[in-house]
Amino acid sequence: MAIGWAIGTGADAATTDEADQADMEALFRVLESEVVPAFYDRDANGVPQAWVDRVVGSIREVAPFFNTHRMVRDYVRRYRRAAEEAGASASR
Repeated sequence: MAIGWAIGTGADAATTDEADQADMEALFRVLESEVVPAFYDRDANGVPQAWVDRVVGSIREVAPFFNTHRMVRDYVRRYRRAAEEAGASASR
C-alpha cells in the first residue's frame, strides 16, 4: 500500500533559488499527475477510493510516530532533563 506522495528527487541544487524552482516544479508535477487525479476519480458511491486508500495507509504508517505519548517522551528527554541539569549546575 502506497503512503503519501514523494515530491522531488532529493538532488542538491547549486543555489537556493534553483532548489526552490525544482521543488515547485516537482510539487506541481505530483499534484497534477497523481494527487488531483486520485482525489477526483470517484467510484459509484462518489468516494475517491485511491485517495482514501492512500490517506488511510499514511495514517496507519505515521500515526505511531506522531502522537502525544511520543511528544511527551521527547519533551522529557530533550528539554525537561536538560533544564533540570542546567538548574542543578547553576545552583552549585
